[in-house]
Amino acid sequence: MRATGSKRGFTLVEVMIAIVLTAISIIGIVGLYLSQARASGYSRHTTEASTLAEDQLEQLFRIPAPCVPACVGAGNDGGVIDAEGRTGTGGSFTRSWTMTTTTATQTFWDILITVTWYEAEDDTTKPPIHQVVLRGRRNL
Repeated sequence: MRATGSKRGFTLVEVMIAIVLTAISIIGIVGLYLSQARASGYSRHTTEASTLAEDQLEQLFRIPAPCVPACVGAGNDGGVIDAEGRTGTGGSFTRSWTMTTTTATQTFWDILITVTWYEAEDDTTKPPIHQVVLRGRRNL
């Protein structure tokens, strides 16, 4: 018969250590994934809010010059809008703007557009968490 000097294989302690190290690695990867997902959502909302602000600025630039003081001043979209600027579609953005004169001769109008959004699209009862502010100037 042969003598069994050393047996090959893993001990229970080695297996347990491998399981613990694997679990720690998986927890780290999941945490990294969640952080990346939040950053991606914030980036998407910031891009959409910037586009909404730029669209409003272009609309204000297209108003004929004689109409600007009477047609504009301050305004908003009248509620929550989606990423394409439509109201009543369950969006998470609000958009408001103001136009004020910059000189005593009223040759320029300062435009301030603010787009705010909520982190959870269905919870518009909380105060806005983020906002994008766009400033512009228009001559008459």
